Amino acid sequence: MMLKFNAQMANTPNHNEQLSGPIGRRQFVIGSIMAMAAGAAGLLLSHFHRMDHHDHVEHMEGTESRRDEFNRTLKRAERFRENPDAWWEEHREQLLVSSPQIYGIECVDEGDDLDKFLPTAGHALPKNFDVISVPGSGVQYPGFAEDLRNLVGTEHIMGVTSHKDCGACHGKDDLAVSHAHKLAAALRVPYLGHVETLQRPDYHVALGSNLRYTKKVRNIRFVEDAPRYFDATQWCLSDRAARVANIRLMLNIAYHHGFNELFIEEKIPFELVVWYDPKDPVHTKDSAADEIQEAFRQADLPDELRSTKGLLKLTFMEVS
Repeated sequence: MMLKFNAQMANTPNHNEQLSGPIGRRQFVIGSIMAMAAGAAGLLLSHFHRMDHHDHVEHMEGTESRRDEFNRTLKRAERFRENPDAWWEEHREQLLVSSPQIYGIECVDEGDDLDKFLPTAGHALPKNFDVISVPGSGVQYPGFAEDLRNLVGTEHIMGVTSHKDCGACHGKDDLAVSHAHKLAAALRVPYLGHVETLQRPDYHVALGSNLRYTKKVRNIRFVEDAPRYFDATQWCLSDRAARVANIRLMLNIAYHHGFNELFIEEKIPFELVVWYDPKDPVHTKDSAADEIQEAFRQADLPDELRSTKGLLKLTFMEVS
């Protein structure tokens, strides 16, 4: 089913760019809902394919408790969502990377916080610590170890982790642990442990995703008042299809294993934040927007989402 949208420009307080000019933080109104993406028209939505290991979620939490959590999570994200430029300037010094980092390998899960887990597991964090976040620590990407060798360097990798009930591992903890061990062995780095306690309820609470297309910015959740978004390290994946798959997975999780229908009922858009370096010729603003548009076409989204003509907000954050 092809949906054709009539997109109209909506001015933000600090950005009044025209569509014919350079791509900036563009906000498009699609029907009664916010959507942000370059050329966001005619996005194809396919039928929803369930992830069985998450089917129990709706039975575990009542609608009202989930709505309360939704409101709390939205309140936490309010400052960033209303004025991301001001938020970035406030936290720029803490998050901006100016020297080589030492990375822990983790999942994109918004509750998988290695800066909290590793010290409790007996691993001291280096001052230049950051994370590389890929679904299931790369379980679905056969070329991940090679990418890490070529694009990161094993001397910059602290180790590999796994976490409980990982969707990329079909909810199988033994698979998550086994993959993380194999990846660590292939890289000749330590396996750092299995995260049993996630920093979220038994369902996903991400209102958005931070898509880090540059290594110049750390995981945004290192800041205490940051939105609890998914974190996806896109710059370390050479395969475009893998980067698109990351985005597609996070969209599916948010709308089916997270706040689900509340996005539509409350008319709150799921936000995809592209962190990019304008001097990087590989991961450009335009190429990131294209990847997001393709992921949205492929995403397994429900009929309710189609009937409201989509719910997506795309924010570009320049890091230089």
